[in-house]
Amino acid sequence: MSHATIPTAGGDPGAAPRRGPDPAALERWLPVAVWVLAMLHALVWLDRGWFPHDLGSVAHPAQRVLLGELPHRDFDDVYTGGLACLNAVGFRVLGDGAMSARWVLLAAYAAWVPVVWALARRLARPWLAAAATLLAASWTLPVYAEAMPSWYNLFLATASLWALVRFADGGGRRWIFWAG
Repeated sequence: MSHATIPTAGGDPGAAPRRGPDPAALERWLPVAVWVLAMLHALVWLDRGWFPHDLGSVAHPAQRVLLGELPHRDFDDVYTGGLACLNAVGFRVLGDGAMSARWVLLAAYAAWVPVVWALARRLARPWLAAAATLLAASWTLPVYAEAMPSWYNLFLATASLWALVRFADGGGRRWIFWAG
């Protein structure tokens, strides 16, 4: 980490300067480092763990959507149907392998980590916010990386909380819309 010379209080040029991390650089680079660490940790665990019934409950409906069928009209889906459509897009773009749904989940996770950082940073100093964000991130995909709807529920609930906080800060009514 780069260090900058920070003048003492009062700006006395004769006083010995103290050294410490540049607060602006810390605010700029620490969230990036946290995101990179969280992504690397998730990537290590992304292809591990496999429970056939979980993969089947998310992959089979996606395959049926790719065949032109609609959830709850043409077949029974244990979830609402949105996940089947999302995973079908993943299958179309990435192929219909078992990892495709996990790659889509990883993309959602990649968007979620900065939101957790933003919420944690409102409550804590940078290093504590970094620790809290990494702790939250380590208890998601690295624990179980199957593209279950509960992960998307967590990610969307966190984004809704962030939108509500933005509204409470006086950000305007549009944040209520984005909060859902």
